[in-house]
Amino acid sequence: MPIDPVTLKFARRLARIKVRRCGPLILRADREDVEQELLLEVAVRWTRFDPRRATSEAFVERVIRDKLRNILRDRNRAKRDWRREQPLDRHAHDRPDP
Repeated sequence: MPIDPVTLKFARRLARIKVRRCGPLILRADREDVEQELLLEVAVRWTRFDPRRATSEAFVERVIRDKLRNILRDRNRAKRDWRREQPLDRHAHDRPDP
């Protein structure tokens, strides 16, 4: 069953609101990309939507919430990746002696 226009409009608006509420966690330049990722996730998971279990709005809210949480977690994880660590003395030769 395809996503109806009203639900799609709701998903777009909700994605925009949720991304903006993240504030500095998502750079302004990345907001549109993250919104698109959220909408893509809604489209992919729409095949699992069961109107007997939840409303379309509740389904969309849960999908967007879960995907946004995963995006933020993955970004934070990438920042803490131990493979990116460098010893401090590696850059010591770049600084002039006092």
